[in-house]
Amino acid sequence: SQNSGILMNEPVLVLWYSRDGKWLYVQTSYCFGWIHREDIAFCTDEEFERHFDYTLKGETFVTVTAERCTLGNEYLLTNLGPEPKMPKLFMGTYIELASIDESEFELIQKQSGRTPYGSYIVKIPFKKADESLGYNYAVIPESVCVRGLLPYTQRNELKLAFSSLGQRYGWGGMAESRDCSEYTKDIFRCFGFTFARNSRSQMAMPGVSVEFEKLSDSEKTARLDKIPPGTLMGVPGHVFLYLGKEDDKYYAISALGSYYPDGKDFTRKVDANSVNVNTMDVRRKTGKTWTEALMQAKLLVDDGNFEERKITLDKKWEFASFSKINSGAAEINRAKKNIKNFVVAVNAGHGTKGGSSVKTYCHPDKSPKVTGGTTAKGETQSYAVSDGMYFYDKTSEAFVNLQVALLLKDKLLNEGFDVLMLRSTDDVQLDNIARTVIANNNAHIHVAIHFDGDSQKKDKGCFYCGIPEELKKFKNVRAHYENSEKLGNFLTNSLKNCGLQLYNGGRYEVDLTQTSFSTIPTVDIELGNSHTRHDLVSLEKRAQALCDGIKKYYEAIK
Repeated sequence: SQNSGILMNEPVLVLWYSRDGKWLYVQTSYCFGWIHREDIAFCTDEEFERHFDYTLKGETFVTVTAERCTLGNEYLLTNLGPEPKMPKLFMGTYIELASIDESEFELIQKQSGRTPYGSYIVKIPFKKADESLGYNYAVIPESVCVRGLLPYTQRNELKLAFSSLGQRYGWGGMAESRDCSEYTKDIFRCFGFTFARNSRSQMAMPGVSVEFEKLSDSEKTARLDKIPPGTLMGVPGHVFLYLGKEDDKYYAISALGSYYPDGKDFTRKVDANSVNVNTMDVRRKTGKTWTEALMQAKLLVDDGNFEERKITLDKKWEFASFSKINSGAAEINRAKKNIKNFVVAVNAGHGTKGGSSVKTYCHPDKSPKVTGGTTAKGETQSYAVSDGMYFYDKTSEAFVNLQVALLLKDKLLNEGFDVLMLRSTDDVQLDNIARTVIANNNAHIHVAIHFDGDSQKKDKGCFYCGIPEELKKFKNVRAHYENSEKLGNFLTNSLKNCGLQLYNGGRYEVDLTQTSFSTIPTVDIELGNSHTRHDLVSLEKRAQALCDGIKKYYEAIK
């Protein structure tokens, strides 16, 4: 019998071959079994690890959120392989984003006759003649996928659940369909959850378990009234999503084979064989209603630790009153090994919705800026958080800054540094002053990550924003400027040592709000400009160099 379907791009371990070599016994993260050899491409250890890990590395992939979609071969941008073809895409499939430079982007425009706006350029896998793994470039419309993972919200979960309504039920993934546990697995995959494959194992997964099995019927309904819609629930041999209560009836949605509408007449069997909504007073073949047979609910919620890690702006802190956008929170992450008890504030520049519609003072004494930049020299106020620039392929600087910050966070934690993430998501409601003041009071150093928004048509290299002499009139700046300059030098030297070009010797003086409101060593590091490559390999190199520079700074001052 068929055990499970496997989505495209799923890494598998080959454990055995059949005697004739046409079948392979494979293990995935959630199932095992025999598979046709023709459906497998063989890859190197390095390729396997990259594919197995890329879903953990920020937003370097897209997740298919359409229930299923078929795109024609006109969506292919290259035609490599024996029979180039766009595969059918199913909800929950992860597809790697292509890493292309500016010249490749222009070539794609020329060859395809279109600029792929409103789409993502991705790598579609194919099997080469020698059975090794190859890729074609293709475009996938934004309407059928999301960059990275979908935010885990009740609305998003139920929207995905209902997008499959009426789709055929298929035991073990037969006929390109889903059974109950594969249906829930693929929905939650869109949020980054790795579910077990069968119903019993899903009910045994981590999470908050709400027990129903030993309760009376009245106790069960009383407990159901407190369960939020979208909760995963299980009866023996079946899992479903709870939808809530309407007109004194409880509802569920699931990929369902059959049920009995009347517990007294078992000749009236309903063969739904589809993703179906039903009341929980329908009966199973045991004669029990779903409510009576209910064993457990599984709440996939935060364990509460995140609330303890959140740090908000304390209005009593020095300079806090200058902030105008401060309803968000930073997040402190503690090292688990090689502990140094040294906190690095990592600031992914930009990424505050509405930040460019509000202005704050450039300096604590409300004096004018002494250099140009996003805000002109002589101005006394600047954007609370500017929007940042866009790269040659229309990727936002804010997005790329965040990818570097997330990579740097993991590297610093591994080295034993605690990390204060001033922005961990696409949007944080903390302006530049709020971020700076939070760093002042909770970190030892503050590193802001940016790419320069200049007008140059080539990658000009990296630099840090040096502190103008005029800012040393501020007592707080005088206290930190020497170590700030030292930190900046360590960062740019590490960038140079890993083969990256420096601009202006690695230092360029800029009057920054971050600098004038800082009370700790602080650096704005510019990792390139709009023509800098920003694929994962390039960003990994920059993140590693920043980590190395921070380590050298720490060793120099400890």
